[in-house]
Amino acid sequence: MNQLDIQHSLRTYFAAKHDMEVVWIFDGVKLPTVKPFMTIEQMQNNTSVLSKMRDAVQTLYRFQVGLQAVSASQRAQLQEQIHRGLLFDRIPLLDASNPSSPASGFFVVEGDISVTPISAEDVSDKTQYHKVYFDVTVRATFNAKTIQGGK
Repeated sequence: MNQLDIQHSLRTYFAAKHDMEVVWIFDGVKLPTVKPFMTIEQMQNNTSVLSKMRDAVQTLYRFQVGLQAVSASQRAQLQEQIHRGLLFDRIPLLDASNPSSPASGFFVVEGDISVTPISAEDVSDKTQYHKVYFDVTVRATFNAKTIQGGK
């Protein structure tokens, strides 16, 4: 499990489950003009050593998942669907380097999912209406022996 695979898996999961375009956010990306759509952006990752000699470490991969809807009522409805899915669904883990390969397993997101509605800073810019962001965390634990092939 790595960051790129998780981000690819989240994008594929959201697109299939909610039948809308999902965009990875990176420098220079153009957002869709047709709503609703979702975005996924990498946030700060944190790694902690779990055992002496670094035999086991844990990384928290964080993402900000955005939803831009047509109306306040659509945002509220989709927000609930997305939030419940993040709380309860097992998301297939896909290989980003080989998108046609089957899932190699599943992962779940951490239970503490922040949901933040964002108002438009400029009320004349209607493209910024009806946004909400979810803070999503995926925990991965790594063992030095399996990562390094037993060395």
